[in-house]
Amino acid sequence: MLRRLNFPASSTRYDTILLRGGLDLVTPLIQLKPGYVRDALNWEQSITGGYSRLNGYERHDGRPAPSAAIYLTLTITLTGAIAVGNTITGLTSGATGVVISMTLVSGSQYVLAFTKGTGAFVDAEAVQVAAVTQATIDDVGGAGTGLDFDVTQANLAADVYRADITAVPGDGPVRGVARLNNVTYAWRNNVGNTALAIYKSTVGGWTLVPLMEELAFTAGGTEYTAGETVSQGGVSATVKAVCLESGVWGGTAVGRLIISGRSGGNFAAGAIAGGGSATAGGVQTAITLSPGGRVVTDKGNFGLGQRIFGADGVNRMFMFDGETLAPITIAGVSTPPSQVLVHADHLWAAYGDNVQNSGIANPFNWTALGGSVAYRVNGTVTGMFRQPGSQAGGAMSIATTSTTENIYGTSSADFQKVSFEETAGARPYGSQRIGGQALCFGDTGVYSMTAAQEFGNFTPSSMTLAIRPFTQARKSLCSASLVNREKSQYRVFFSDGYGLYLTMVNGRMAGAMPVQFPNEVVCACQGDTGDGVETAFFGSDNGFVYQLDVGTSFDGEPIDSYITLTFANQGNSRVLKRYAGATLEVQGETYATFDATYDLNYSDIERPTGGIKTGVLALTPAQWDTPSMVWDSFVWDGRSLAPSNIEITGTGENIALRIAQNDDRFGPITINSIILHYKVRKALKKAA
Repeated sequence: MLRRLNFPASSTRYDTILLRGGLDLVTPLIQLKPGYVRDALNWEQSITGGYSRLNGYERHDGRPAPSAAIYLTLTITLTGAIAVGNTITGLTSGATGVVISMTLVSGSQYVLAFTKGTGAFVDAEAVQVAAVTQATIDDVGGAGTGLDFDVTQANLAADVYRADITAVPGDGPVRGVARLNNVTYAWRNNVGNTALAIYKSTVGGWTLVPLMEELAFTAGGTEYTAGETVSQGGVSATVKAVCLESGVWGGTAVGRLIISGRSGGNFAAGAIAGGGSATAGGVQTAITLSPGGRVVTDKGNFGLGQRIFGADGVNRMFMFDGETLAPITIAGVSTPPSQVLVHADHLWAAYGDNVQNSGIANPFNWTALGGSVAYRVNGTVTGMFRQPGSQAGGAMSIATTSTTENIYGTSSADFQKVSFEETAGARPYGSQRIGGQALCFGDTGVYSMTAAQEFGNFTPSSMTLAIRPFTQARKSLCSASLVNREKSQYRVFFSDGYGLYLTMVNGRMAGAMPVQFPNEVVCACQGDTGDGVETAFFGSDNGFVYQLDVGTSFDGEPIDSYITLTFANQGNSRVLKRYAGATLEVQGETYATFDATYDLNYSDIERPTGGIKTGVLALTPAQWDTPSMVWDSFVWDGRSLAPSNIEITGTGENIALRIAQNDDRFGPITINSIILHYKVRKALKKAA
C-alpha cells in the first residue's frame, strides 16, 4: 500500500537535459540518463552533441542535382491559361523557364514560380506558352505570403530536375558503385542479364564504358607505354594499359597489353612492334564480364596514378582508370576473388578461404619470385581492411564470419599472419576504418578493433550492446557500409531497408541511431565532389544510384523521422511533479516545422494527466498516428539557434518527450537540449 506525502508549495523549477547517448534498448529505463533515446528513426547523434534529423538523399547520374535546383518568380497578370509544367517564353527577352507553381495574389494577378530558367525576363513583356501569349509581366520577382513559400518552391524545382535523372541502364540491382576523379561508376547487368556492364556519370546521364581487348605477349624486350601504337604487319592498335605478369623488360617480360582501336585485321602469334617489342601469344581476345556478382572496390596508385581495383566473385579482378578495364589474373587460381584491398604497396585478393598478395608495386605479378604469398584462414573471407601502421611496419586484418586474423609486415620478407580474435568476425561488406580504428559488423553487432599502446597489437570491443535487439535481428542482413569522416560516423545498411548510423567522438561511441530508407542499399561507396566535399553514393535494387547527405527528402519522398526520449524524473523517481512546459534549443539553417508530444508517469493509462492518453510503454516503434496522441506543432524560421516552447499539462513521476517530422521540404534541424519546467508536488512512499 502506498502512502502519499504532501510537499509544501514550491516555485517552478527547471531541469536541463542534454540530448546525447543515442538509442538504448537494453538498459532498464530507471538507469538510463535523461537525454538517451528509447525509440528513434531517421535521426542521428551529432558529433557536437544533440540529435539531428537525417539529411536526405537523391538520385544521381551526372546531370544537375535536384538539390542544386533554383527557382525564380514573376508577378504576372494572367490573360489566358498557364499550367504547372508549361514552358514559358518571354516575347521580348526570349527568356524561358518551366512553371512549378502559380500563387494567386488578387484578381487575375499571380506570382509565377519557375525553374530551369534561361536568359532574363523583363518587365512588361508578354509571356507565351507554345507561341501564344497567356500573360503579361508586372514585375520580375515576387513571393507568396506563407512562411513556407521558399522551401515549397525549392522542393518543386528539385522535383523537376529529379525527373531528368535515370537509372543505370540494364536489368536487376546495381552491383557495384565507385567514385574516381569526380566521376561515379556503376556496374549493372545488361538487359537480358547476359553480361555485366560499366557505366559512368556524365552531364548527359549514364554513359556506357566500352570494354577493350587484350593481347598476350612473351619475350618482352622494350617496354610498351600507354598511348603508343602496337603493330604487326598491317594490324595496329593503341596500347591502353600494360600488364606485366612475370619476368622483366629486356627479354623475359610476360603479360598482356590492353588495346583499343584495332585496325587492319587480327593479331597473330609472332613478333609485335611499335614503341616496344615483344612476341604476341596469338590472336587478341575481347574483354568480357559475366553477369552477376557483387563488385567490391578499393583505390591505389602503384605509380600509375589513382586507380580503382575491384573484384566481384564471378570475374577476374581488375584495374580500372575510368576508361580502361584491365583484368588481373592470378596464376593457378580458378576461383574468382570476391574481396580486394590495396595495402603496403601490394594488391591483396581473397577467394574462398585463401588470401594472396601481388608482387610489390605491381598488381599484375602474382608469382612467388615477384613476392606473392598465399595464406589460408579459418573460413570464407568476408572482408579485408587496413589497420593503423607506422613507418616501420603495417597491419591488415582478414575477417571471416566468426574469426579475425591479422597480417603484419611490409613485404614477403617479413609478412606474418597472426590469429587475433577467434570469437568475433565480420559479415560481408560491413568493415570500415575510421579515426584510427576498424569498425566491423558481425554476429555480436558492431565491434571496434582499437590499436593498443604498442603498435602491432589491437583490442576488440563491442560497441552496440545497448541496441543488441536491433543488431541481432539483422546480423545476417548486412548489405553495405560506409564512413562519413565529416560527421565521424560509421554507417551500416541492411537488406530490409534499415541502417545504423554510429557516431564516434575521440575514439568512443557517442551514440547510435537507426535509419530506414524507402530504397534498399545494395552497394555503396565514399567519394568527393568536385570542390573536395566528402560525399557518398549507394546503388539500389531498382537500378538507381543515389547520393547521400543531400537534399531535403528521400529522393522526393518525405523523411519520416521521430525520437522518443527516455523518461526523465528530475532526480527522484518517486516524487510527483506537475509539469508546466518544456523549452527546446533548436538549431538549423532553413524554415521547418516539427511536432512534439509527451508521455507522463511511465505512460500509465490508469492515470490520465493533462488530457494525454498514451499506450503502454514498450520498446517498439511508437505509433505516431494513433488517435490518443496530442501534438503541438512548431515552426522553425531558419534562425541559426532559437528556443521552441512546448505547453505541458499534467502530473507524473516522470516525463518522456516525443518529437516527429514527416516532410520532404525541410532541411535538417538539430535539437541540442530540453529544459523542463515543473513544480514538485507529492511523494509516494511505501508504508512501513
